[in-house]
Amino acid sequence: NLLLLVAFMNAPQAGAYQLTGPSWNTPETDFYVNILGADGLWNTAFEDAMAQWGYVTSFQYYINRGVYADPCNNYDGRNGVGFKSTDCGYSWGSTALAYTYYRYSSSTMIETDIVFNGTEGWDVYSGQWQAWPFIGINDFRRVAVHELGHALGLAHEDRVPAIMAP
Repeated sequence: NLLLLVAFMNAPQAGAYQLTGPSWNTPETDFYVNILGADGLWNTAFEDAMAQWGYVTSFQYYINRGVYADPCNNYDGRNGVGFKSTDCGYSWGSTALAYTYYRYSSSTMIETDIVFNGTEGWDVYSGQWQAWPFIGINDFRRVAVHELGHALGLAHEDRVPAIMAP
């Protein structure tokens, strides 16, 4: 444990998260979450992903359980999330797992919606990405954390290993 603590203390400091565009007026927003299937697993995993941002930032996501907001309707005033067989009517890119769409006025975020690729294999698991027994299966919670980073206003980070890597 001491070695781990020393290694952590001597590790180079990573840069802080930086917003690159519009941001929320207050450090909070809510999502309408009613993702069908898997006996509630998707809803629970999405709520866990929202909570992870609250642990590492001052931003808080809140959940409206059991209320569906279509993530392809960017003008309903509700932050929605769901699986779709298309990217809101368009073909999914060959490597696309999810997209976050946002609407803003001036520099203030108004609404974000997250669409998950319903044609991909999904589960919720810990450990290495797509390792046995999850080869070819995407971790929904990890991808949700990434997409919620975009909903927060973050861009991709490719300089250091990070949840916001493309």
